[in-house]
Amino acid sequence: MWDPSSVGHGTRLLLDGVLVPFFNGRSSVILFFLLSGFVLSLPYKRGNALPYHIFFLRRLARIYVPYVAALALALVADWRFHGPLPMSRWSNLTWTAPLTWPLILQNFLLIGNYDTAQVNTAFWSLAVEMRLSILFPLLCLPLLRLKRSYTFLLFAALVVFNIAAVQIFAHRMRPVSFTNMAEMIAGTVAFAAGILLSRWLELFQTTWGRTPALQRILFFAISLTTLEWSANLPVPHAWIFADVLPVAGGCGVLIATLCSRRVTRILSHRLPAWLGRVSYSLYLVHATVLFSLMHLFFARATRLELLAPYLLLSLLSATAFFFLVEKPCIHLSRTIGRSGRTLSKQPV
Repeated sequence: MWDPSSVGHGTRLLLDGVLVPFFNGRSSVILFFLLSGFVLSLPYKRGNALPYHIFFLRRLARIYVPYVAALALALVADWRFHGPLPMSRWSNLTWTAPLTWPLILQNFLLIGNYDTAQVNTAFWSLAVEMRLSILFPLLCLPLLRLKRSYTFLLFAALVVFNIAAVQIFAHRMRPVSFTNMAEMIAGTVAFAAGILLSRWLELFQTTWGRTPALQRILFFAISLTTLEWSANLPVPHAWIFADVLPVAGGCGVLIATLCSRRVTRILSHRLPAWLGRVSYSLYLVHATVLFSLMHLFFARATRLELLAPYLLLSLLSATAFFFLVEKPCIHLSRTIGRSGRTLSKQPV
């Protein structure tokens, strides 16, 4: 939203330094992938995983159906406000290309090599999430069942492949193709890390309980810094590790969150719990709200003046979307699980 060339040196330091956690959407998505890998692997770890077809249908109801509703809203807004904005290069990645039927179908089906930012800049991770959901058992079972040494080798191979692919293909593929490939590989590494977190959760909890308080605080601070700020390190070729380091930091943040009773109590309070409940709805609608506001008011208000209305409207829209769309989909996904087990006993 802010073009670095359009702000002063002090403001740029503020945006690239202190305020990074508020603008670093990619690290938030990596944390989301980690959580997905962790949560989805728990039934496999406990031995009560659903049959694959029920698992997949529940993921469709829980994740994909709300996405389709949010996609419809984004398409209507794109049709209404379509065109470039005289703001920054990033702001012109969305709602500027022709709104064609192939583009609409690719967004709807989440298949093909298409520009995932064109309709909604946040939707790229949904394509990765759904594709990895289809392949999840193939990724989860080896990481949970193999011996520890083989598991480490498999995960290390994924990390090395991530780093190598970024270096090899960065300048040998079309930007859209390279971006889609890099996002899929990064999502796979994050999912795998989340699966390993669930596998060794008890070990982490035991170790955390024996660790002095000062070391816990230091561990959390280093993990949070690695998650949020590693991509902005003033180090040559730091971009090569732009996805690997946040995964490591995200693992540390999740370990601290899952093992600390104090953090658990804080997150259980009403406001954090509510924000967590509507977080997926907020993720789905916030970019549509942002770009609609920018198109409506870019000539009449500064970007800073739009910040408060954007935050308020995003939360209100997410709340409405949660009750109207996401909550019924949650209920539907649970119903599919129950009815699936019943239907499976009936003759075909």
